[in-house]
Amino acid sequence: MNIKYLLEEIFPYLVILYLLDCVTFVKHYEFLLVSYFKRFKIKISGFHLTDLSPLGETFSCYDFPFWFTRDGLYFSAQNGHHAYEEEDFHFLAFHEIKQLEADGKMIRVNGKDCFAIPSAVGASHAIGMIGDLKDLDPPTRYEKIKTWLEDMTDPEQVRALRVNSASSFFILRIISSLLFIQTFVLLPLVLYCQTYRFLNFSPFGFLIGANYLLAVVFAYSLRRKIYGEKVEKKVSAILPIILSPVCAIHVVGKLTREIYARFDYHAVAAQLLRPEDFLDLMRRDLYQIKCRKVQSRSEELIEFLTLKENAWHGLLNKRGVTVEELWAPPEKQCETAASFCPICRCEYRAGFHKCSDCGVELREFDPLPGLRMRVTPLTLPE
Repeated sequence: MNIKYLLEEIFPYLVILYLLDCVTFVKHYEFLLVSYFKRFKIKISGFHLTDLSPLGETFSCYDFPFWFTRDGLYFSAQNGHHAYEEEDFHFLAFHEIKQLEADGKMIRVNGKDCFAIPSAVGASHAIGMIGDLKDLDPPTRYEKIKTWLEDMTDPEQVRALRVNSASSFFILRIISSLLFIQTFVLLPLVLYCQTYRFLNFSPFGFLIGANYLLAVVFAYSLRRKIYGEKVEKKVSAILPIILSPVCAIHVVGKLTREIYARFDYHAVAAQLLRPEDFLDLMRRDLYQIKCRKVQSRSEELIEFLTLKENAWHGLLNKRGVTVEELWAPPEKQCETAASFCPICRCEYRAGFHKCSDCGVELREFDPLPGLRMRVTPLTLPE
C-alpha cells in the first residue's frame, strides 16, 4: 500500500490523538500553571487543554496532604487541598514508623497504604521529608520543619531552577517545534495541497522520523538530569513518548511538568503568575490558614500552621510586598461601591455583606468622599 495514501487517511486521526493527548485532568487538590505562549494562568480542578504548542509550558503544583508536628504527622486519606477539617486527618507518630516506602504515587508506612501524592516525583520528595524527620528529637524536628518550609517557599531557588531547565531544554524545544511544524503544517500541505504534490514524500518522511528519534533520545537523557531517577524508571517514564509519537511533539511539557514538585506552589506562582494574580492567590490562602488556626483544637497543628503562615509572609517580603500592603484596601473603581471583598477585591453596593464568590465578610469603604478609606477588621468564622 502507498504510504502517502495511507497517511492521507489517518492524518485526521493523528490530529485527534494529539488534541486528546493535550487534555489534562486536574484533581481538586492540584494546581496547573499553564502558559500557551508567555503569560501563565492557574488552572484548578477539571479538564483543561495544555501543551497545545511545543513552546507552551505546564507545571503541576499541589499542597502536600499532610501536616507535620513535633511528634508526628497528620495525613488526609482524601488527599484534598480543601479537606482541612481535622476529623478528616489521621495522626501517625514518628516513633511508629518502622518502614517507609513509595509505591508509585502511594506512600506506604509499615507495609500499609497511607496516602497518595499526585505524582511519583512528589511521592519521592515526601518520603525524603518524612524520613529526615522521623529519627530526630522533637526540638530538632521543629527547627527542621521551619527550615523545610522556608526552603520550599524560596522564590530564588525556583528562579534558578527555571533558568537552568530553560537552557537544558533549549535544543529539545527546537527539535519538538520542528516536529510540530513538519507534522501539522508541512505534512498536510504535501498530502492535500495540489501545489506541493510534486514533492518527493520519502525524504520528508525520513526527516520527520529522524526528528522523532532525536526527541526520544534527548528526552531519555534529560529526564535523568532533572529527576535523577534509576534507569528502569527513566525508561518507563518515556514509554508514552516511544509508544505514542504525538507525545514527542510537546515532549518538553511532559518532561518538565513535575520539575517544581518539591516547592510550595506559592513560590512557583510568585515566579510565573502576574503580580496581581499572585497576590490574589496569597490573600485567599492566607485567609484560609487564619480560619484553620481559629478552628483548630490542636496546639501542635496551630504551631505548624503558624510556621507555614510565617513562611508565606517571608515569601511576600522577598517579592517586595508587606502583609499590610497585601491587605490594604484597593483603589475604589466605582463611586457607588460601599464595600469590597478582601480576597478577590470585587466591589459591592450597600446592602451586601458577603462575597458571592469567596463567601467571606465584606470590608467597607469610607462612605465620605475625600477622606481616607475606613477598613473594617477581617472577620474570621467562629
